[in-house]
Amino acid sequence: MTSKLPHLFVALCSLPTLAALPACHDESAQSTVDMAAVVTEDMTIIENGDLAAPPADLSGSDGSVSHGDLASPDLRPPHVYTCRGLDAPGTLYKGATSAIRLPTTAKTYALDLDGDGRADNQLKSILQTLSLVGLTPQAEIDSAVAAGTIVYLAGVTTAATDNSTCAGVTLHFAKPRGVGDPSPKYDGTDVFTPDVSLDAELTGKITAGVLTTTLPTALTSTSESRIDLNLSVLGMKVSLPLRGTHLQGTLMDVGGKLSIQNAELHGAVNQKDIDGTLVPAVATLVTQLINGDPTSTTSATLINLFENTANAVSATKCMVAKDCCHTSPSTCKILPDEIKISLVGNVLKSDIHAFGTADEWAPATTGTKNGLSIGVGIGTVPASW
Repeated sequence: MTSKLPHLFVALCSLPTLAALPACHDESAQSTVDMAAVVTEDMTIIENGDLAAPPADLSGSDGSVSHGDLASPDLRPPHVYTCRGLDAPGTLYKGATSAIRLPTTAKTYALDLDGDGRADNQLKSILQTLSLVGLTPQAEIDSAVAAGTIVYLAGVTTAATDNSTCAGVTLHFAKPRGVGDPSPKYDGTDVFTPDVSLDAELTGKITAGVLTTTLPTALTSTSESRIDLNLSVLGMKVSLPLRGTHLQGTLMDVGGKLSIQNAELHGAVNQKDIDGTLVPAVATLVTQLINGDPTSTTSATLINLFENTANAVSATKCMVAKDCCHTSPSTCKILPDEIKISLVGNVLKSDIHAFGTADEWAPATTGTKNGLSIGVGIGTVPASW
């Protein structure tokens, strides 16, 4: 008992309520004290023998944190949200595009992408050219959306749907419905599977119920997001790799379920992607369409649109009979260069400067035009994934 008194003396003096007692400041009284003694809140004395020796573990085996543990969550700095994608406070609201609308005028779904003060949307010129040969992509897109083959999944993470300075937005392409799967109902009960390899994470804010992500002119090479914009032409899926992605629209919160109305999706396609990816893909798709139904009126329209023996490209190709679509539609081919010099190719050209020398996002009012501006309208309904 005697050997424990010095320990008890120090232990008691370590309590805040007793530390002011004169005895606790008496050096003679402390001379025999083992300073290795400490006291816990439940008055338990712990003898470590050496204050320089660290305790074996300050946290419990079950993951709990004991008093004095500097790893306590209370002592960690608070999380700073980036407000991008899922990294925002609040609730994640999920929705699916029930409509994808193509521009009908030069100003429809247009946005200033390069900072020159003019709204941009070159997609309208492309659609106008297609309409000259009797093609109506809007009707095809409507059918693809109804069948669930072209659907985007939009997620909005926010603490409030009326006003918020920190709202994260995610965009995913939904995997197409499988054979035998029912078409979406777009009534809030649909369940989709996202293609996580094709997603965009955007930083947004909400003002008076209107969601707006960072404008393309304010995006940098590290903050821009990319997503493929999938369209349907003549039953073929055409993917436009959209850069500098921007989304805006009005939020409608009904019973805790969120939809985005009158929304617009903007961005630009790099000319290198047009020439190196899009044009060859279109040439391949058109070739397959002609070969698959060589006597149809659609094939005849495509042949007249892309093959013209008055130009050197088609004339050289048609020197090999089986490659010429006018004479051998079942075995012929349409070349990428024929796409480029066609009416369609004439509008598949950049209208803004959007990329730097390393193909990074770098919109500017001056410089070589190297981006094709794109803008479409979308509307979403609540959905799950």
